[in-house]
Amino acid sequence: MLNVYTHPIFYKHDTGEGHPENAARIDAAVEGVRRAGMSDHIVREPEPHPDTQRIIAKVHSADYEQELEDACRDGYRLFHSLDNPISSDTFAAARGAVSTTLRAAGEMMTSGRRAFVIARPPGHHAERVEAMGFCFFNTIACAATWLREQKLIERVFIFDFDVHHGNATQHLFEERDDVFYASLHRYPFYPGTGAANETGVGAGRGFTKNIPFPGGTGDAQYLISSRGRR
Repeated sequence: MLNVYTHPIFYKHDTGEGHPENAARIDAAVEGVRRAGMSDHIVREPEPHPDTQRIIAKVHSADYEQELEDACRDGYRLFHSLDNPISSDTFAAARGAVSTTLRAAGEMMTSGRRAFVIARPPGHHAERVEAMGFCFFNTIACAATWLREQKLIERVFIFDFDVHHGNATQHLFEERDDVFYASLHRYPFYPGTGAANETGVGAGRGFTKNIPFPGGTGDAQYLISSRGRR
């Protein structure tokens, strides 16, 4: 069984007219769930997770979190670079994405049901102290960090299949052997990381796996190549 989690706060992150990362992505994903006959499995406004602020502070610096909150409150339209448009509700949406994901992870553990989270803004480009690629808090890194705190969870596997390499998720865990990060992505491409020889650092060597593909790779080649590079 599968539960699907989302939240109305994600609609309030306003990236501006014509921006590719917009609220319509939430609608499209929810529509996909509906077409799959799973509307009854959608949790539309989960309760805030009590560990949200603490976990964000473990993944990102306190100064960075405060900088983002201040920028949103003070009416800035960009944060760190042209890649990162923000609005007054961006901080709340980014924090809500972490909270919703932690809630989904926790309920997955207690119920035994799988979880799928429909959230924005995205997260895998967000470094510890730098916003990148439309990302502000590294949601999946927060979830992995929280899961590693739970009893019986000795290791976490992160599988990233976005067209872009998740540079920040890799960087946050590349020195650790308790979180395995694997990514299938276009290369060379934004953000410039994700070469096949990036396999981890120190104790984490061998716990990062990058499978880069050239632009234009089709479904058949993608499937065959990924199987052959395990």
